[in-house]
Amino acid sequence: MAGMAAWEAFEDGELPISGPVLIRTTFFLRRPQRLKKRTGVVHCLKPDLDNLDKALRDGLTDASVFTDDCIIWGGESFKYYADPDASPRAEVTIEFDPKEGADGVSRTD
Repeated sequence: MAGMAAWEAFEDGELPISGPVLIRTTFFLRRPQRLKKRTGVVHCLKPDLDNLDKALRDGLTDASVFTDDCIIWGGESFKYYADPDASPRAEVTIEFDPKEGADGVSRTD
C-alpha cells in the first residue's frame, strides 16, 4: 500500500529514486478499547519500531519506489496509537539531500 501511495504522490518519471534520501515516518497503530478517550498516546508495545521501518522500506523497494533501500542515509521514526476517530496508517516523508546528486556524489556548489 505504501508503494502504491508513493507512485500516486510522485510525478511521472520521478520514480524509482536512486539518489540519497532521508525518511521520516510516523506509524499510527490500532488503538485498544482501554485508551478510547485519550489522544497522542505513544505506542510502546509490539510490533517493534525497527520491524515496522524494515517492512516499510522493503515494501517501498519491492514497489520500485527506491532502486535499493541502501540509498536511505538517515531518518527518524515514531509510533503512536491512532486517534479514536482515525484509522491506523503510516505517514511518510521522503526528503532528498540538496548537497547530493542523483548518483550519490557530494556536491559543494
